[in-house]
Amino acid sequence: ERLFVTSPDERTKVFFSKNLDPTQWEIGVDGGGFIELLDERGFLNKVVSFGNYVYIFRDHGISRVTAYGDQTEFSVVNMFVTGGRIFPSSITVCGNCIMFLASDGLYRFDGYECTRVLSDISPRIKPDDDCACAYFDGKYYLACKMEFSDVRKIGCETTAGYRTNAVIVYDLCSGGYSISRGLNIRYMAACSYNGEDFLMCSENSRGGVIVLGAMRFESDLIAYWESGLIDMGMPDKTKTITQVLFDNDGNGSDNGLMFGIKIDDLTAEFSCDRMCNGDIRLSLSGRRFSFFILTNTPRINATPLCIKYNTV
Repeated sequence: ERLFVTSPDERTKVFFSKNLDPTQWEIGVDGGGFIELLDERGFLNKVVSFGNYVYIFRDHGISRVTAYGDQTEFSVVNMFVTGGRIFPSSITVCGNCIMFLASDGLYRFDGYECTRVLSDISPRIKPDDDCACAYFDGKYYLACKMEFSDVRKIGCETTAGYRTNAVIVYDLCSGGYSISRGLNIRYMAACSYNGEDFLMCSENSRGGVIVLGAMRFESDLIAYWESGLIDMGMPDKTKTITQVLFDNDGNGSDNGLMFGIKIDDLTAEFSCDRMCNGDIRLSLSGRRFSFFILTNTPRINATPLCIKYNTV
């Protein structure tokens, strides 16, 4: 029944409007007012309505406001504190939780406890407040700047002045994720039009809709997938990879598809086309392996890899 806001001029306060009148802000017992919090959690940056409470996201923590019609009965409880800084532009309600980025990683907040997620990719995220986010189709979308270990320049990375270069898509149900690289997205929002739901985005002065496929507007982007590091359950034995079977049953052709293997300190790449027919014969030895697929085709849907090997 009230509107709660933060102010860049009064960063220790959350202001609230008169009960049932979001246009009236005059401070009084029967009008609007403010809540001031002065503790180690820092400035008050964003308020979120979630689960019958108002949550205040601060520099280094989260506080919960229980609000009633009578403002004299308001109460505040501190819920979470972190040594890292929470970035307001990454905060959004995602169904039964709130997702946000802090300088020490990505978090999932259920109203009571915070759980760190995607810890394997969090070190690659450049921690700053220059990001955008949205919740759509059961997934948390975060546009941010990431550091990658390769020397490639993808999409927006070929030009100077980009603020973000990646979109992380986190499935809150399965825990899976994907990363789309080369996109300088500055704003995202879910919307409905003509009975359909869309995830709109803005990149510089251009607007568009986020869909499946490795495209940046009219330009193709490189698609890259890499497996985890595996040792075939025998870490101390040398294995020789003799054959790899896979197929791309997506809309694109196998032309332009690059298959690669990382073996210990060695990287080997193989160009695939219709002639190889998803059957790569080789002889490479090592103890630990990872496999990757690289392509610039608009769509790829590679089947699971089948690896044949011998032990020494």
